[in-house]
Amino acid sequence: MSKKRILWLFNHSSLRSFVVPLLVKMGYEVYCPKSFDYEIGDFSCTITYEYDDTLTIPKDVLRKLNQANFYTDVDTGIMDLVNKYFDIVFCMALTPVLDFYITHFSGVVVLHAFGLLGLSSYTSILYAEGCCNLLTKIKHMGSRFWFAPSYDNLAEVEAPLLKNRAVFLPIGLKSTTPKRSWEGGDKRILFVSPKIKTNSYFRQVYEDFRDNFDDLPHLLSGGQPSPVPEDPTVTGFLSNDKYDYVMNHLAAMFYHSQEPRHIHYHPLEAVKVGMPLVFMAGGMLDQLGGKNLPGRCKTIHEARSKLKRLLDGDARLIRQITSTQEVLLEPFKAEFCEPYWIDGLKKIDASVPDRRQLQDKPNKKRIAVILPEAYTGGILDYAKRFTLALDTKIKEHHAAAEIVFAHPRKDVFEDKDYFATLRNANIPIRIFSSEEREQNWVDRALTVAGYQPYHKLPSLYEKVNILHDGMSDFFDCDYAFLMQNRTANALPLFLLCPYTTVAHDYIQRYVPQAVERVTDICQSCVVRDADKVLVTSKPGLEDALQYGGLSKSKVFLTPLLLEVHKRRANIQKAFSLKIDEDISLKPHEYFHWSTNLNSHKNHFVALQALEEYYHINGTLECVITGANTKYLNPDSDTEGVLPAIISYAKKLQNIIQESDVLSEHVHILGELPKNKYYDVLANAAFVFHPGYGDNGNFSVVDAAGMGVPALSSDYPAARYMAQFAGFMQCYTDAFDPKKMAKALMDMQRHYPEYAAALPDFEQLQKADYKHQAEQLYQIVKRIAVFAEVAE
Repeated sequence: MSKKRILWLFNHSSLRSFVVPLLVKMGYEVYCPKSFDYEIGDFSCTITYEYDDTLTIPKDVLRKLNQANFYTDVDTGIMDLVNKYFDIVFCMALTPVLDFYITHFSGVVVLHAFGLLGLSSYTSILYAEGCCNLLTKIKHMGSRFWFAPSYDNLAEVEAPLLKNRAVFLPIGLKSTTPKRSWEGGDKRILFVSPKIKTNSYFRQVYEDFRDNFDDLPHLLSGGQPSPVPEDPTVTGFLSNDKYDYVMNHLAAMFYHSQEPRHIHYHPLEAVKVGMPLVFMAGGMLDQLGGKNLPGRCKTIHEARSKLKRLLDGDARLIRQITSTQEVLLEPFKAEFCEPYWIDGLKKIDASVPDRRQLQDKPNKKRIAVILPEAYTGGILDYAKRFTLALDTKIKEHHAAAEIVFAHPRKDVFEDKDYFATLRNANIPIRIFSSEEREQNWVDRALTVAGYQPYHKLPSLYEKVNILHDGMSDFFDCDYAFLMQNRTANALPLFLLCPYTTVAHDYIQRYVPQAVERVTDICQSCVVRDADKVLVTSKPGLEDALQYGGLSKSKVFLTPLLLEVHKRRANIQKAFSLKIDEDISLKPHEYFHWSTNLNSHKNHFVALQALEEYYHINGTLECVITGANTKYLNPDSDTEGVLPAIISYAKKLQNIIQESDVLSEHVHILGELPKNKYYDVLANAAFVFHPGYGDNGNFSVVDAAGMGVPALSSDYPAARYMAQFAGFMQCYTDAFDPKKMAKALMDMQRHYPEYAAALPDFEQLQKADYKHQAEQLYQIVKRIAVFAEVAE
């Protein structure tokens, strides 16, 4: 067997003391982590340097590894070393840790499993963390993934995905030679129940013991992160000397567990020292040879009876139990375990990929960029820029990846050629339909994929939305990036392909009425089930962490992906903006309000401010453009439009129509073709952005590139966007119409000065998405993990 290196991601002392020497004996080099977080470890975890001298890793590399935390916040430098020097990772079933190594480790990942409670399966744990993300990643690993149960009945309840990759690696004890050091004499029962106040399972175990045995003399050991001072029988963590005393002198140990696929170490330690063990039937001890032992009890009444006899010093029962219970140690002896480890490691060892082959001929990954709904404004523009930037850098870096862009089948996309730039870049375009499915359909899909365990996966949602592409519903893709954290039908997304979603903003935090409750729930589900989340501003990052409750490891801050346009040449006397038969506007006779009919655009306050502006002798006309704004015209055709949009538009219509100055000076052009929009924008005196709470408005950037200043509501994302793009803009109070009106008047008087203060186009262009593409590419590469091929 060739000598390979193993990263052993367990700090459990008893586990390590048996397995690591065995692996070294088998010819492997094994590295043991030198630190662990509280969430990873417990009172049974320690660190050791004893195996460092057996490693042939360069000393400077070993020093870096010894300073690293391999469980959380593993930086790319350390991971590069892991991929260079290690072949196999043995990992626990803590999903964030497992997910990280499945995603970023190029060797073999072994999920070492020690059993679960009740009807739980490891498949269900992986599914509950993020729907199909982790399961599909495992499926894509193929032979580079192994499921290693410590007991031979664990795999039988798992999905085919894990069961078919199972290799039995039993866990033994460092020494199974019976000490038989138990003397007795202390007439108390020993019961182990750690984490009473910090773990709901152990809290219930403790309560059950108190209900059934509190009248019997007893001692409750086990580490307690939070003390239990109200119960003097709870000792907390015991020193070695005190633990040796209770194990050798208390009358008996009672073991409560009736879990068929999980066991703790302490009953085996009791057997080893010769302490009488009384245990409940139906648990893992039955599987290990305990079905006919005198210490086995079918009922609590039977357990109480035996424990009372042991407390009374019943020599006959003591002899019956202690003389027979050592059979429980047989499955933990080295001579039983070693053959399974030798055979199992042969299989695992044979699946370690050739590093050179991985570098020379990496598998090409297909990455889908998905526009989930028929957006035609800023999100569509963002999606196209995202796709073009990523595709350009993939080609530049000779990355083993390919892009496919996907959008919903909607009439609006058939009427206009929104995707010409993608086609010109030879990016494949896939069309899908959003379809509603119920849980029974999801169950069948999970079964076909091989993800359904013996006990069915829990139903996360009653109904879901799928993206039906007429092929495999994106299951043929290795990864997907969802360009907005919502889907059609306001339903959670079911996607067999692992995905990252973009959360452009958390508008519901600031303008609750802007997002319907059902949509808010949908967005939360899409984010919860996502593998990762992209945000495009620092305020958005803070919202994701504070309001969204996401962990730092799940959220990535990306560039804004702005597009800076140079259209100064369009500012000319010959330009005329025709409003109707009687009104045409020349350059700088108007300001431009680019908006849509969402409530966070602050229309009611803005209209009050406009009315005040005209009453204090404002002279510039107001031109409104944007998605759905045509419905502000009373004579617009509203057939097929959502009632909520029409209701909102009519409220604004009434305000405009009932005001003489607004009906005279506010002009509604609706959604314009891009070229027309740029013409209107380039010839405006300034841009007006009264909205708030979102991730900013791209129109202010469009304007800056054309030398047009902007007046924006003052909120963090608006300032971030201007700072990111490197230009100054004027701000106003989003909630005070009078202050806003004064700010409009200030813009009217000084817009030429504000325009002159804008940076030149070359400076602004540094913020253009083409110049930010490399940063985006590196983030996407870290998330989707694809290789680069040397030229």
